[in-house]
Amino acid sequence: MAMITQAQERDQISLLLSRDETSNHQLDNFYQEALKAIRDNLTAFYVRYADENGLTVSDVMQQVNRWDMIQWKQAIDSIDTNSLTSDAETRIKYYAATAGINRNYLIMSILGVQLVIATAKTAVEIASRIKRDVDDTMAVKTGLLNYAKANQDEVNKIHALKQKIYHDHVEDSFEDAAQRWSPRLWQKSDEFTRKVQNVVTQHLTSGIGIEDLNKRLFPDISEAAKAGSVSREVDSMDYVAQRLIRTESARAVTEVNKEIYKLNGVERVDVVNEPGACPICVDLAEQGPYKLSEVPDIPAHPNCRCSIIPHDESSFDWKTA
Repeated sequence: MAMITQAQERDQISLLLSRDETSNHQLDNFYQEALKAIRDNLTAFYVRYADENGLTVSDVMQQVNRWDMIQWKQAIDSIDTNSLTSDAETRIKYYAATAGINRNYLIMSILGVQLVIATAKTAVEIASRIKRDVDDTMAVKTGLLNYAKANQDEVNKIHALKQKIYHDHVEDSFEDAAQRWSPRLWQKSDEFTRKVQNVVTQHLTSGIGIEDLNKRLFPDISEAAKAGSVSREVDSMDYVAQRLIRTESARAVTEVNKEIYKLNGVERVDVVNEPGACPICVDLAEQGPYKLSEVPDIPAHPNCRCSIIPHDESSFDWKTA
Protein backbone atom coordinates (compact mmCIF):
# COMPACT_ATOMS: atom_id res chain seq x y z
CA MET A 1 0.00 0.00 0.00
CA ALA A 2 1.23 3.51 -0.80
CA MET A 3 2.21 5.58 2.22
CA ILE A 4 1.79 9.17 3.38
CA THR A 5 4.90 10.76 4.88
CA GLN A 6 5.10 13.15 7.81
CA ALA A 7 6.42 15.81 5.43
CA GLN A 8 3.45 15.39 3.08
CA GLU A 9 0.99 15.70 5.97
CA ARG A 10 2.76 18.77 7.33
CA ASP A 11 2.37 20.37 3.90
CA GLN A 12 -1.35 19.70 4.11
CA ILE A 13 -1.49 21.14 7.63
CA SER A 14 0.35 24.25 6.41
CA LEU A 15 -2.22 24.69 3.65
CA LEU A 16 -5.07 24.49 6.16
CA LEU A 17 -3.33 26.94 8.50
CA SER A 18 -2.95 29.37 5.60
CA ARG A 19 -6.66 29.06 4.87
CA ASP A 20 -7.36 29.66 8.56
CA GLU A 21 -5.64 33.04 8.25
CA THR A 22 -7.73 33.87 5.19
CA SER A 23 -10.91 32.87 7.00
CA ASN A 24 -9.90 34.93 10.03
CA HIS A 25 -9.51 37.98 7.80
CA GLN A 26 -12.93 37.36 6.26
CA LEU A 27 -14.61 37.04 9.66
CA ASP A 28 -12.79 40.16 10.86
CA ASN A 29 -14.44 42.00 7.97
CA PHE A 30 -17.90 40.67 8.89
CA TYR A 31 -17.69 41.77 12.51
CA GLN A 32 -15.94 45.07 11.82
CA GLU A 33 -18.75 45.88 9.38
CA ALA A 34 -21.25 45.10 12.15
CA LEU A 35 -19.30 47.21 14.64
CA LYS A 36 -19.19 50.17 12.26
CA ALA A 37 -22.93 49.88 11.57
CA ILE A 38 -23.69 49.80 15.30
CA ARG A 39 -21.51 52.85 15.91
CA ASP A 40 -23.02 54.74 12.97
CA ASN A 41 -26.55 54.03 14.17
CA LEU A 42 -25.84 55.09 17.76
CA THR A 43 -24.14 58.23 16.49
CA ALA A 44 -27.17 59.03 14.33
CA PHE A 45 -29.50 58.72 17.33
CA TYR A 46 -27.10 60.81 19.43
CA VAL A 47 -27.00 63.61 16.87
CA ARG A 48 -30.78 63.49 16.52
CA TYR A 49 -31.86 63.38 20.17
CA ALA A 50 -29.01 64.16 22.60
CA ASP A 51 -29.19 67.24 24.83
CA GLU A 52 -26.77 68.65 27.37
CA ASN A 53 -27.01 65.35 29.29
CA GLY A 54 -26.19 63.29 26.22
CA LEU A 55 -28.44 60.53 24.93
CA THR A 56 -30.35 59.24 27.97
CA VAL A 57 -32.89 56.59 28.91
CA SER A 58 -35.68 59.16 28.88
CA ASP A 59 -34.76 60.07 25.29
CA VAL A 60 -34.98 56.50 24.07
CA MET A 61 -38.09 55.48 26.01
CA GLN A 62 -40.18 57.71 23.75
CA GLN A 63 -42.57 56.43 21.11
CA VAL A 64 -40.93 55.84 17.74
CA ASN A 65 -41.50 58.39 15.03
CA ARG A 66 -41.07 58.52 11.28
CA TRP A 67 -37.34 59.33 11.46
CA ASP A 68 -36.76 56.37 13.80
CA MET A 69 -38.51 53.98 11.45
CA ILE A 70 -36.41 55.22 8.54
CA GLN A 71 -33.33 54.10 10.52
CA TRP A 72 -34.94 50.69 10.98
CA LYS A 73 -35.77 50.42 7.28
CA GLN A 74 -32.18 51.27 6.36
CA ALA A 75 -30.93 48.50 8.66
CA ILE A 76 -33.33 45.98 7.14
CA ASP A 77 -32.53 47.05 3.59
CA SER A 78 -28.86 46.20 4.18
CA ILE A 79 -29.73 42.52 4.55
CA ASP A 80 -29.20 40.08 1.68
CA THR A 81 -32.40 38.09 2.22
CA ASN A 82 -31.41 35.46 -0.35
CA SER A 83 -28.64 34.13 1.88
CA LEU A 84 -30.52 34.12 5.18
CA THR A 85 -30.87 30.86 7.06
CA SER A 86 -33.91 30.00 9.17
CA ASP A 87 -31.89 30.88 12.29
CA ALA A 88 -31.27 34.39 10.98
CA GLU A 89 -34.85 34.85 9.77
CA THR A 90 -36.26 33.87 13.18
CA ARG A 91 -34.16 36.49 14.94
CA ILE A 92 -34.88 39.24 12.43
CA LYS A 93 -38.62 38.57 12.73
CA TYR A 94 -38.31 38.93 16.50
CA TYR A 95 -36.51 42.26 16.17
CA ALA A 96 -39.08 43.45 13.62
CA ALA A 97 -41.88 42.60 16.05
CA THR A 98 -40.29 44.50 18.94
CA ALA A 99 -38.74 47.47 17.11
CA GLY A 100 -41.94 49.50 17.25
CA ILE A 101 -42.48 49.27 21.03
CA ASN A 102 -40.42 52.38 21.73
CA ARG A 103 -37.18 54.05 20.66
CA ASN A 104 -35.09 51.93 23.05
CA TYR A 105 -36.41 48.68 21.55
CA LEU A 106 -35.79 50.11 18.12
CA ILE A 107 -32.14 50.87 18.90
CA MET A 108 -31.60 47.45 20.44
CA SER A 109 -33.28 45.79 17.45
CA ILE A 110 -31.01 47.63 15.03
CA LEU A 111 -27.95 46.54 17.04
CA GLY A 112 -29.24 42.97 17.08
CA VAL A 113 -29.87 42.93 13.34
CA GLN A 114 -26.28 43.99 12.61
CA LEU A 115 -24.92 41.06 14.61
CA VAL A 116 -27.43 38.69 12.99
CA ILE A 117 -26.09 39.76 9.60
CA ALA A 118 -22.49 39.09 10.70
CA THR A 119 -23.42 35.71 12.14
CA ALA A 120 -25.37 34.68 9.04
CA LYS A 121 -22.35 35.53 6.88
CA THR A 122 -20.17 33.55 9.28
CA ALA A 123 -22.41 30.48 8.99
CA VAL A 124 -22.11 30.60 5.19
CA GLU A 125 -18.33 30.96 5.47
CA ILE A 126 -18.05 27.98 7.84
CA ALA A 127 -20.05 25.68 5.55
CA SER A 128 -18.11 26.83 2.48
CA ARG A 129 -14.78 26.39 4.22
CA ILE A 130 -15.61 22.89 5.48
CA LYS A 131 -16.70 21.83 2.00
CA ARG A 132 -13.50 23.12 0.43
CA ASP A 133 -11.30 21.39 3.00
CA VAL A 134 -13.23 18.13 2.68
CA ASP A 135 -12.94 18.18 -1.12
CA ASP A 136 -9.21 18.90 -1.04
CA THR A 137 -8.46 16.37 1.67
CA MET A 138 -10.28 13.64 -0.24
CA ALA A 139 -8.43 14.48 -3.44
CA VAL A 140 -5.03 14.57 -1.72
CA LYS A 141 -5.46 11.41 0.33
CA THR A 142 -6.99 9.27 -2.42
CA GLY A 143 -4.18 10.46 -4.69
CA LEU A 144 -1.38 9.66 -2.24
CA LEU A 145 -2.88 6.26 -1.45
CA ASN A 146 -3.67 5.47 -5.10
CA TYR A 147 -7.29 4.82 -4.17
CA ALA A 148 -10.30 5.16 -6.48
CA LYS A 149 -8.11 5.63 -9.54
CA ALA A 150 -9.79 3.19 -11.90
CA ASN A 151 -11.77 0.83 -9.70
CA GLN A 152 -15.46 1.79 -10.01
CA ASP A 153 -16.34 0.18 -6.68
CA GLU A 154 -13.75 2.37 -4.96
CA VAL A 155 -15.01 5.44 -6.83
CA ASN A 156 -18.55 4.70 -5.61
CA LYS A 157 -17.37 4.32 -2.02
CA ILE A 158 -15.58 7.68 -2.13
CA HIS A 159 -18.68 9.32 -3.60
CA ALA A 160 -20.85 7.86 -0.84
CA LEU A 161 -18.35 9.00 1.79
CA LYS A 162 -18.29 12.53 0.40
CA GLN A 163 -22.09 12.73 0.48
CA LYS A 164 -22.14 11.60 4.11
CA ILE A 165 -19.50 14.14 5.10
CA TYR A 166 -21.42 16.88 3.27
CA HIS A 167 -24.64 15.89 5.03
CA ASP A 168 -23.10 15.85 8.50
CA HIS A 169 -20.47 18.57 8.45
CA VAL A 170 -21.31 20.99 5.63
CA GLU A 171 -25.11 20.91 5.90
CA ASP A 172 -24.73 20.48 9.69
CA SER A 173 -27.30 17.68 9.78
CA PHE A 174 -25.67 15.30 12.27
CA GLU A 175 -28.15 12.77 13.62
CA ASP A 176 -26.77 13.63 17.05
CA ALA A 177 -27.83 17.25 17.48
CA ALA A 178 -25.08 17.81 20.05
CA GLN A 179 -22.51 17.56 17.24
CA ARG A 180 -24.03 20.34 15.16
CA TRP A 181 -22.01 23.54 14.93
CA SER A 182 -24.69 26.03 13.84
CA PRO A 183 -26.68 25.96 17.12
CA ARG A 184 -23.46 26.68 19.00
CA LEU A 185 -22.65 29.57 16.65
CA TRP A 186 -26.08 31.14 17.10
CA GLN A 187 -26.10 30.54 20.85
CA LYS A 188 -22.82 32.45 21.16
CA SER A 189 -24.14 35.16 18.84
CA ASP A 190 -27.22 35.61 21.05
CA GLU A 191 -25.03 35.78 24.17
CA PHE A 192 -22.77 38.47 22.73
CA THR A 193 -25.71 40.40 21.29
CA ARG A 194 -27.22 40.60 24.78
CA LYS A 195 -23.86 41.76 26.12
CA VAL A 196 -23.65 44.50 23.48
CA GLN A 197 -27.20 45.60 24.25
CA ASN A 198 -26.47 45.59 28.00
CA VAL A 199 -23.35 47.71 27.49
CA VAL A 200 -25.35 50.30 25.56
CA THR A 201 -28.18 50.23 28.13
CA GLN A 202 -25.75 50.78 31.01
CA HIS A 203 -24.33 53.86 29.30
CA LEU A 204 -27.79 55.19 28.51
CA THR A 205 -28.58 55.08 32.23
CA SER A 206 -25.98 57.77 32.91
CA GLY A 207 -26.32 59.40 29.51
CA ILE A 208 -24.26 58.68 26.41
CA GLY A 209 -22.04 61.62 25.48
CA ILE A 210 -19.73 62.06 22.55
CA GLU A 211 -16.84 60.89 24.75
CA ASP A 212 -18.70 57.63 25.44
CA LEU A 213 -19.13 57.03 21.72
CA ASN A 214 -15.51 57.73 20.93
CA LYS A 215 -13.68 56.22 23.89
CA ARG A 216 -15.88 54.02 26.07
CA LEU A 217 -18.29 52.25 23.73
CA PHE A 218 -15.94 52.14 20.74
CA PRO A 219 -12.35 52.47 22.01
CA ASP A 220 -9.38 52.61 19.68
CA ILE A 221 -7.55 49.37 18.84
CA SER A 222 -5.02 50.12 21.57
CA GLU A 223 -7.88 50.21 24.08
CA ALA A 224 -9.89 47.32 22.66
CA ALA A 225 -9.39 45.18 25.77
CA LYS A 226 -11.14 47.76 27.96
CA ALA A 227 -14.01 46.18 29.85
CA GLY A 228 -17.51 47.45 29.16
CA SER A 229 -17.11 48.40 25.51
CA VAL A 230 -19.11 47.37 22.47
CA SER A 231 -15.83 46.86 20.60
CA ARG A 232 -14.63 44.30 23.11
CA GLU A 233 -17.82 42.23 22.90
CA VAL A 234 -17.86 42.25 19.10
CA ASP A 235 -14.17 41.32 18.97
CA SER A 236 -14.86 38.44 21.37
CA MET A 237 -17.60 37.12 19.10
CA ASP A 238 -15.21 37.40 16.17
CA TYR A 239 -12.67 35.25 18.05
CA VAL A 240 -15.32 32.63 18.91
CA ALA A 241 -16.32 32.43 15.24
CA GLN A 242 -12.69 32.03 14.14
CA ARG A 243 -12.15 29.25 16.66
CA LEU A 244 -15.32 27.49 15.55
CA ILE A 245 -14.51 27.54 11.83
CA ARG A 246 -11.02 26.18 12.44
CA THR A 247 -12.15 23.46 14.85
CA GLU A 248 -15.08 22.30 12.71
CA SER A 249 -12.91 22.18 9.61
CA ALA A 250 -10.38 20.07 11.52
CA ARG A 251 -13.13 17.74 12.74
CA ALA A 252 -14.41 17.16 9.20
CA VAL A 253 -10.89 16.64 7.83
CA THR A 254 -10.16 14.06 10.52
CA GLU A 255 -13.32 12.12 9.69
CA VAL A 256 -12.35 12.13 6.01
CA ASN A 257 -8.88 10.84 6.92
CA LYS A 258 -10.17 8.07 9.16
CA GLU A 259 -12.77 6.86 6.67
CA ILE A 260 -10.34 6.85 3.73
CA TYR A 261 -7.75 5.02 5.80
CA LYS A 262 -10.38 2.47 6.75
CA LEU A 263 -11.25 1.92 3.09
CA ASN A 264 -7.55 1.33 2.43
CA GLY A 265 -7.22 -1.27 5.17
CA VAL A 266 -5.09 0.91 7.45
CA GLU A 267 -4.88 -0.62 10.93
CA ARG A 268 -2.71 1.85 12.82
CA VAL A 269 -2.07 5.59 12.57
CA ASP A 270 0.38 8.19 13.84
CA VAL A 271 -0.50 11.68 15.07
CA VAL A 272 1.26 14.46 13.15
CA ASN A 273 1.63 17.70 15.08
CA GLU A 274 1.00 21.15 13.66
CA PRO A 275 3.83 23.71 14.04
CA GLY A 276 4.05 24.90 17.66
CA ALA A 277 1.74 22.14 18.90
CA CYS A 278 0.69 22.26 22.55
CA PRO A 279 2.12 19.79 25.14
CA ILE A 280 -1.11 17.76 25.02
CA CYS A 281 -0.80 17.13 21.30
CA VAL A 282 2.96 16.54 21.44
CA ASP A 283 2.33 13.88 24.05
CA LEU A 284 -0.38 12.30 21.87
CA ALA A 285 2.06 12.06 18.96
CA GLU A 286 4.77 10.52 21.13
CA GLN A 287 2.42 7.84 22.46
CA GLY A 288 1.50 6.57 18.98
CA PRO A 289 0.99 4.60 16.89
CA TYR A 290 -2.68 3.96 17.66
CA LYS A 291 -5.16 1.47 16.33
CA LEU A 292 -7.33 3.37 13.85
CA SER A 293 -10.42 2.49 15.87
CA GLU A 294 -8.81 3.78 19.09
CA VAL A 295 -7.02 6.95 17.95
CA PRO A 296 -7.64 9.89 20.33
CA ASP A 297 -9.99 12.62 19.23
CA ILE A 298 -8.41 14.95 16.71
CA PRO A 299 -8.80 17.90 17.00
CA ALA A 300 -7.75 17.31 20.60
CA HIS A 301 -8.94 20.77 21.62
CA PRO A 302 -10.40 23.93 20.02
CA ASN A 303 -8.12 25.45 17.37
CA CYS A 304 -6.14 22.20 17.02
CA ARG A 305 -4.71 21.53 13.55
CA CYS A 306 -2.88 18.28 14.26
CA SER A 307 -3.65 15.33 11.99
CA ILE A 308 -3.23 11.58 11.50
CA ILE A 309 -1.49 9.45 8.86
CA PRO A 310 -1.17 5.69 8.35
CA HIS A 311 1.61 4.17 10.44
CA ASP A 312 4.47 2.75 8.36
CA GLU A 313 4.20 -0.90 9.34
CA SER A 314 7.49 -1.67 7.55
CA SER A 315 9.48 0.55 9.90
CA PHE A 316 11.01 -0.67 13.16
CA ASP A 317 8.64 -0.09 16.07
CA TRP A 318 10.60 -0.03 19.34
CA LYS A 319 7.37 0.02 21.36
CA THR A 320 6.37 -3.46 20.18
CA ALA A 321 9.85 -4.88 19.70
